[in-house]
Amino acid sequence: MSKIKILIGFALMLAALAVSAAPAAAQFASNNGTSENKAKPAGKALATSVLTITGGTLECEAANAKIDSWQILDTKLAKTTKGPNENVTISCPNGKAKVGIFTVAASLEPCTLRVNQPNAGEKTGLTGSVVSECVVKIPAASCEVKVGTTNNQGLKTVTADKNGSGNTELKANVTGITDNTNCIGTTSGNNATFVTTAELVEQKVV
Repeated sequence: MSKIKILIGFALMLAALAVSAAPAAAQFASNNGTSENKAKPAGKALATSVLTITGGTLECEAANAKIDSWQILDTKLAKTTKGPNENVTISCPNGKAKVGIFTVAASLEPCTLRVNQPNAGEKTGLTGSVVSECVVKIPAASCEVKVGTTNNQGLKTVTADKNGSGNTELKANVTGITDNTNCIGTTSGNNATFVTTAELVEQKVV
């Protein structure tokens, strides 16, 4: 009997250790009781956002970047107040494009990006996907750079954590982006990169 008790106690101890060692599932959680925030602004950029393509760069300074809305999603991508995924709609009406020695005005039309948490408990190693086509317009050159949904799913790497203000802070250093450009001096390809840091208000990482 004592041997059985010892074995049961040992099993319970291992189970307790396994539970305590398991990482807490990091999720996006709403502070306003709704699954989304459409208030303006729904967040703010904390650094210059840069999309680098073959032959040029497209930049949006933090003061000009706009986070139009965010929407928290569950594992089935349905709206929820707490979940591992979310959509973020961004835009930049007053950006700039650099091609060769030239720098000209550019704008990013509103487009939606998705942040996915592929493994529960991760705050790093998240991925980014394009949900609606992102179009950068460069009027002076009468051209556009498009980043569509095709081949732009599950791109790495994005990190998410709670910042000093208690809000969600996203950091993206995404590579392998497929772009389509008709701007002179640039070339379409699948090696574009995107770097940014943003804060989403009225939500946190838990």
